[in-house]
Amino acid sequence: MKEEFMINNSPSNYNINSFLIVNNTNEDYIINTRGFMEKSGEVYRNGERISPYLIMPFSESEIWTDEECKKNIVLIPAGKSINAILHLSILRGWYKIDDSLDYMVNFETEHTKKSPYYYGCRKYVDSLVNQRYKIYNGTLKGKIKLLKKM
Repeated sequence: MKEEFMINNSPSNYNINSFLIVNNTNEDYIINTRGFMEKSGEVYRNGERISPYLIMPFSESEIWTDEECKKNIVLIPAGKSINAILHLSILRGWYKIDDSLDYMVNFETEHTKKSPYYYGCRKYVDSLVNQRYKIYNGTLKGKIKLLKKM
């Protein structure tokens, strides 16, 4: 074992092209980039499920400024696609990671009608809803390979 890493929800190597969001509806939508909360998340090492050696408790969310609300609440116009960073809350713990092995994360995360309000953005979100934006209500599922930071 060379190092221990916390698999967390805000790696420093996220980039603007992390997710392509396609809105193929006739409705304008909003999402909170930090509003996808864990339903399930599992880590697999060489195909075998592993458990965290320490569980990270849920913490109280911070309150964003108006500027932070505008930065983190993404607008997706009808029929458009955008690239965005989504900070998926999919794992809550510390795992022992051996950089010579392969790791996969199997996850499901949910964005609800309450998600844009988590960080105190009620005034901003309500102004968008009044402009006929809809709040995305749905899940993301997937399997992703953990990559070593270069």
